[in-house]
Amino acid sequence: MLDLPPDMHTTPEICTQLGRISAPQFSGISLGLIGEGKGEVTRRADSPEFEELQAQINALRADQLNLEQRRNAANIKETKKDKKKTKEEKEERKKEKRGKKKKE
Repeated sequence: MLDLPPDMHTTPEICTQLGRISAPQFSGISLGLIGEGKGEVTRRADSPEFEELQAQINALRADQLNLEQRRNAANIKETKKDKKKTKEEKEERKKEKRGKKKKE
């Protein structure tokens, strides 16, 4: 690699030049995409381990969604119960106030 001052590594022009210079060193490494840099991008085949992990991740996401839906349904029921209870308490207070006024 070239010996450049640290501030030179952060300029966009130098970074692109360094990328071009060092690219042949990393030509054997693939991060899931294969192409020649001319806008052509193809997806390489995933390994069985990767596919298994993806399946596990998808199953966990489905479980998480299911749990979230159940939790939301329970929260809605709880909210409805609380509203009903509050409404009943208000009605009782009104009845008590009416009873006190009649006695006076």
